[in-house]
Amino acid sequence: MVVVDLYGDSRSTCTQRVLILLEELQLKYNLNKIDILKNEHKTSEFVTLQPFGKIPAMKYDDRVVFESRSMLRYISRNNVDIKDLYGGTDVDIWLEAESQNFYPPANAIVYEKLFKKWSGNKPDLDIVNKNLEELDKVLNVYDQRLSLVPFIAGEEFTIADISHIPYINYLLKCGYKQIFKKYTNVYRWIKKIIKRESVQYVLSEEFGKQEESEKQEQIKNESIKSDIRKHNSVKSLEKPVKSESTEKIIVKQNYSDTSSSEQIESRKNVRNKKDKDNSKSRNVKSKEIHQKLKLKL
Repeated sequence: MVVVDLYGDSRSTCTQRVLILLEELQLKYNLNKIDILKNEHKTSEFVTLQPFGKIPAMKYDDRVVFESRSMLRYISRNNVDIKDLYGGTDVDIWLEAESQNFYPPANAIVYEKLFKKWSGNKPDLDIVNKNLEELDKVLNVYDQRLSLVPFIAGEEFTIADISHIPYINYLLKCGYKQIFKKYTNVYRWIKKIIKRESVQYVLSEEFGKQEESEKQEQIKNESIKSDIRKHNSVKSLEKPVKSESTEKIIVKQNYSDTSSSEQIESRKNVRNKKDKDNSKSRNVKSKEIHQKLKLKL
């Protein structure tokens, strides 16, 4: 089975799109955190993956893919044997509708009401109100569409639904539930897609904490490896005089090296076991999080 390397931030709406799909398909993946507040998305290393310096980016086997909606298409198209979330022409139509019609006002509102708040700035309410009017027009069209089908692209849940979820979630967090409740079919659709286990898992606080914990563990392992490399480098430059005392010292040093190596190997084994346990218990954890973190819809 393919292992996906995803580079992004779990707070990012574009990264969340891809994470929800990976969880929905239960694919194995590594989330490599790119902290945009530290400008890690502008480093030369990341720009080799995403030339525009935006998150997320992905390595899928030997292929590098960026732009979140393209990543949704690529992943789903290559895993229809697990679950067909790619669909057909209607999925492409409503992915484009989300990108061109839903996303612009939703992004503007969330940026003013939430992202600015995170950075300590005040929202421009004129921009918010203008885009609420635009979003209302979009939802009116969506309501007509959803009077005919249960999901935005048809009879089944697809990547077209997934692409809407991150901004719907943030709009709800901003207190705009009423704008959705105004439209019966839209609100029914939102309740159906937002409560999926894959969605609840990715949008939960526990997911963010787990991501940060794994990042810290990785940093610790790299630090231990670095210390051992430095120690071995210094030791290789030493030329001890062969005597009974120095031989004891060398034996002691070798024992210390072995002990350190065993520590690293032990950490690796713990991490591998953790990955296996996480994979086995993901469904159980998702259900627990689903119950704890149900949005008050």
